[in-house]
Amino acid sequence: MAYLKRIGHLVLNVRDLEASTKFYTETLGFEVARSYNEKMMFLSCGKIHRDLALFQAAPDAPPITPGALGLNHMALQ
Repeated sequence: MAYLKRIGHLVLNVRDLEASTKFYTETLGFEVARSYNEKMMFLSCGKIHRDLALFQAAPDAPPITPGALGLNHMALQ
């Protein structure tokens, strides 16, 4: 049986990459590790090069609906 020590990384599709990056860096203290073509942002907590990846969702992506399917929470150690 495997025993997790932490999450490898988490990827979120976001509606506004710039606003999401600002939230995760200014509010939660992540650091920008790398960005790709204004479509992907890799953020770090200082341990690895990408603890969190933010991907720009397509302009026609359906809106977020409370209680709908999708990621609600992820925390493993």
